Amino acid sequence: MKKEKLVPNIVKPITLEELYLKEKDRIKKLARHYSRIFKVEQEDLFQEGVLALAESYARYADKIPEDELLKVSNTVINRMMYRYAKKENKRKSKEFPMEYLNEKQKD
Repeated sequence: MKKEKLVPNIVKPITLEELYLKEKDRIKKLARHYSRIFKVEQEDLFQEGVLALAESYARYADKIPEDELLKVSNTVINRMMYRYAKKENKRKSKEFPMEYLNEKQKD
């Protein structure tokens, strides 16, 4: 009988690029959703989502399996994009419209 070496089933960890390609469409949809609700630039929200993805990858990639990483990154992305949209909406609502200032100066 021949001896076989037992090799542990090592799963190659997912790279940040692979994770981005998996999550890109979902981040776009979420950016579109929050953009409509909060009247914030969709591109800014998308960038915030990608930053959140990178942060969750850096923090958890080597600590948890891929399926759990996807769940955690979804939560982190959603929360960071929501906070950003809410903060930007609040900031924009406090801004004074330039048209109003121009009309006041003409009077």
